[in-house]
Amino acid sequence: MTKDPLRIIHCVRSPIGGIFRHIKDLATSQAAAGHEVGLICDSTSGSDYDNAIVDDLRPQLSLGVARFPMQRQLTLQDLRATRDLYRHVRSLKPDVLHGHGAKGGAYVRTIGTLLRFQGQEVTRIYCPHGGSLHYDPNRLEGRVYHTIERVLSRLTDGLIFVSDYEYAAFETKVGHPQAPARVVYNGLQPSEFSPVTENEDAAD
Repeated sequence: MTKDPLRIIHCVRSPIGGIFRHIKDLATSQAAAGHEVGLICDSTSGSDYDNAIVDDLRPQLSLGVARFPMQRQLTLQDLRATRDLYRHVRSLKPDVLHGHGAKGGAYVRTIGTLLRFQGQEVTRIYCPHGGSLHYDPNRLEGRVYHTIERVLSRLTDGLIFVSDYEYAAFETKVGHPQAPARVVYNGLQPSEFSPVTENEDAAD
């Protein structure tokens, strides 16, 4: 257990697939280490299976699970979502905001910066998980998203990449990270390993 527990909020748009598996493992490990952890995600996406995983996570996170409508693409609705998320996050007084994916990363860095202007000490962490890095830099859509990433990089205190490929894609399409950056590979739970019993006549 940590001697100096932090208040950590994870934010992701769609709570599905590998990105949510990553967040679930990270959030529960942080909670087990003594930190106060919360989650924010989209309320309009996710199958019954995905939503059941989110619900199972609620009792393990002391700062709760909050769901708000979040659009995948850039829309005017992002302004309302930012306002609603800001009000929720501000009430939780986080020490760390950790955004996952392009939308989650944009929300936490924008909101974290607003909180800093109000004198609240908050660290803004971003993990792309692909996101905007999937777009072709030679197409208009890619140029728009990569420009936004460059702007938001100035509001970032730390970058985490889940693979060397992702780090290289960021450097190629966005630029060399301005904030401290680390590659942290995804892990597995001990329960996911099957024990192997040696045969009596086993030999090397």
